[in-house]
Amino acid sequence: MISPTHLNNLVGQNNCDICNLMKPLIVDSGFVSIFILLLFPGTVLGYDITGKWYGRKNDNIGIGFAYLNGKYNFDYTQVAEAYWRVVFNDYFSVTTDLQYMNDKYQTANLEDVDGIIGGIRFTFKF
Repeated sequence: MISPTHLNNLVGQNNCDICNLMKPLIVDSGFVSIFILLLFPGTVLGYDITGKWYGRKNDNIGIGFAYLNGKYNFDYTQVAEAYWRVVFNDYFSVTTDLQYMNDKYQTANLEDVDGIIGGIRFTFKF
């Protein structure tokens, strides 16, 4: 999901404190969590589904979307994300992630950027 640090990079330093202090609306049914954060000027939405429905309660699958109006030479950014976290034991998990980003800049000397970003993260807890 979109972190406060990423939001700071997108909307500018002046809004960083707002991003860190605002509390998202989280609805959790035990199987599905819905994450909603309304920012000025933008919105972040996310859904997180636990692995309970396929017998792995610590796993989770999520999707998210963010639309933010920008500062500092960009008009807006859109991010869509899907991820799957597999927990092997209390000490090790793997997360795969696929994101689509679309940044529209206000100035002619900066080329608009869009693309797909894939990732894999290994988490070890000691």
